[in-house]
Amino acid sequence: MQFISRSALLFILFLLLTRHTFACLNNVTKTLKSNIRLYVKLYPSDLPGGYEFYKPAYYLPGIKKLDSLYAATKDPDYLSDKGLLLILQKQYTQAVDLYLNLEVQYPDRYATASNLGTAYELMGKNEQALKWIEKAVDLDPSSHFGSEWIHINILKAKIKGPAYYNSKFILNTDFGTDSLPITDLSQTELQVLHDALFYQLNERASFIKPKDTIMANLFFDLGNTALLLGKYKEAEFDYGAAYGFGYSREVTLMRTEKSYRWASKPQLRIQHLKNMPKKVPYLKYGFIAIGIAALFTIFLFLLRKKRNHNIALAYDEQ
Repeated sequence: MQFISRSALLFILFLLLTRHTFACLNNVTKTLKSNIRLYVKLYPSDLPGGYEFYKPAYYLPGIKKLDSLYAATKDPDYLSDKGLLLILQKQYTQAVDLYLNLEVQYPDRYATASNLGTAYELMGKNEQALKWIEKAVDLDPSSHFGSEWIHINILKAKIKGPAYYNSKFILNTDFGTDSLPITDLSQTELQVLHDALFYQLNERASFIKPKDTIMANLFFDLGNTALLLGKYKEAEFDYGAAYGFGYSREVTLMRTEKSYRWASKPQLRIQHLKNMPKKVPYLKYGFIAIGIAALFTIFLFLLRKKRNHNIALAYDEQ
């Protein structure tokens, strides 16, 4: 029985050979506005393998070019791009100073807030990182396809400590650790969660080296969503990445085996989905019960008021 595919093994090897720290760059594109190339994509678009950035010295000419472009145009985008290159050079303090000055000159820019958050996270200053990432989301709630709530929860977990490095806290859900993932999420909810996780992990995989508990858990959950959605190739890759980051070999082995079985017999996934517990809308029923109780209370109040009014009228007539 094969455990991890060739692509997943190559990904784990890449992770073990890289020496990046953690966090994700916000607003990173393959080529900046100034035509400076930032990275090479490591894997096909359907696998969250992240990017490979160039060596720090590569970005030095780009920084000089951006300084010249800003001096000529006063376009703040060029300063923002310079901050990205400083981060890629691991010049985090300089990047923070640049973005703080940029915030003073051109306040409330999404790119400034998001990249300040990233720089602070890379420096290990998670409280400041959380402040700026939350501001970035306030400025643009749709940023990163609406997935930044995961980034925010990751920062909150880091602040609270290792006891919170789990799916229940970060994702508000849990797929269990048996041979098959269990969830009460609908297929639509699974797809939304999958897409958010995919985006966040594809960014963070460029920076984080194994072993890392948060990355291991999140890759495991991405694999679970992929498996339940019938994305078997991706599920196999995700479980391999989870194992590479330090997730249990036994559990990832069981889930990968199911991925192989379901790929050959898709009806097994359909049957599993049918057998899973359905979401019980306790909250919905609770609101209905509260509403009925409120209406009943109002009815009793009006009835008592009418009765008192009738008694008063009868008393006046006497």
